[in-house]
Amino acid sequence: MKKIIVFLLCMFCITPSFATMMCKHKSTYIASVSKSTNGTSHSVTNATNKTWSATFPQYTITGNAACNDISGTTGTANTALYTVAADEGVHCWCEMQRPISSYWVYLKSYSDKSACASGCASDCGAAIQSNATYRTNVLDAVW
Repeated sequence: MKKIIVFLLCMFCITPSFATMMCKHKSTYIASVSKSTNGTSHSVTNATNKTWSATFPQYTITGNAACNDISGTTGTANTALYTVAADEGVHCWCEMQRPISSYWVYLKSYSDKSACASGCASDCGAAIQSNATYRTNVLDAVW
């Protein structure tokens, strides 16, 4: 009898690595997000607040973008950075908010502040949607 119970428990715990699994319990959920699967679309959800989203087959990733004067290396998280959408600068940073929060991760620099202000949020969404290396770096920067 013990062998049957152990077998059944193992069957419930083993899932294929390509599957997306969500469990909901008391207003919380756990989602398995694929780092290697590209999304189907991205958008700027609020240009003033520099929020973006990237849609994938089973889930949507949302986040914030910010421009400031702090440079970085593309794909590298800054665990001490505090920045907001109203900041100005030529350096674009992205953070994930859902399904879980990440640290700010450097994306790129622009030629001037206005170019960063108008393009950073869209470029964050695009990078999360279609750049597996950048998406992996953001997902690895979860706090």
